[in-house]
Amino acid sequence: RLLPTLEEIHPPITYDGHEMALLDGSDLKASIKRMDKLVGRHWDGLKQFASTVSPIFAESGGLSEAQFRWAHYILDSRCIWWGGGRHLVPLLDLINCNEGPDPTRIHSTNLDDAGTNALTKADRHYPKGSQLFENYGQPNHTYLQYHGFVLDSNTHDCTMFSIEVNQADVRRLNGDSSIIRRRMREGGFNSGIQTFCVGGGGKTLEDDARLRAWLAIKFGHEGSDYSDVVDDFKGLVEERLSLYPDPNTYDDAMQGHVALKLVGQEKAMLNTLLTTMA
Repeated sequence: RLLPTLEEIHPPITYDGHEMALLDGSDLKASIKRMDKLVGRHWDGLKQFASTVSPIFAESGGLSEAQFRWAHYILDSRCIWWGGGRHLVPLLDLINCNEGPDPTRIHSTNLDDAGTNALTKADRHYPKGSQLFENYGQPNHTYLQYHGFVLDSNTHDCTMFSIEVNQADVRRLNGDSSIIRRRMREGGFNSGIQTFCVGGGGKTLEDDARLRAWLAIKFGHEGSDYSDVVDDFKGLVEERLSLYPDPNTYDDAMQGHVALKLVGQEKAMLNTLLTTMA
């Protein structure tokens, strides 16, 4: 058996309430809950075609929701992308993630000229008999949600940071929500909640024009220059930092949990981000 069980991977979608509480303050927690609901909707949709699906799995005793959730996670975590589509590639999907000497060299797979073989070039030299790695080129919150791990050293890491335009922001504009809707349309924003990747390897506020534009809409500023929104963003970062749990409140059994490691990394990136805006 080459494919692991969910118990062996222990991804966040299998966390109990105590483990999910480790992610308090992190936007990853809400993202995991959304993913869990999405898988549930997919399962409910599949049940509508039970008469078609059931015979396929008849010899193995039928398809249970637990088996479906496992298969869904395997597809999400092990697919290789090329040509805008997902593919299951045996053996290639066994290669673990690690950054090489040049962290800008990110995993890439393409088909050969015949269109029959998937080709992936190594990003570094490997002595014969050594373990192969590839750089997935993603932030740690993506690794944890879809793969169940985080890297200790990840130049592509950043903090998932969601910012919502809410009723308090509408009241700031004397209750005129049409102004916000107009500015959202003009800025290309289709939702009242926008998620950004900040700190670490993500863009700084000074470099991220889209983040500045969203902050200007939320706080009612005419301009979206750095000086217009920096104090507002500092306030949001400080508020986020106050929401994280104190790791010292957890017992020794939880101290090494990967979720706490991610939270610690996020806090470090946000604190560093604050110093750049001092």
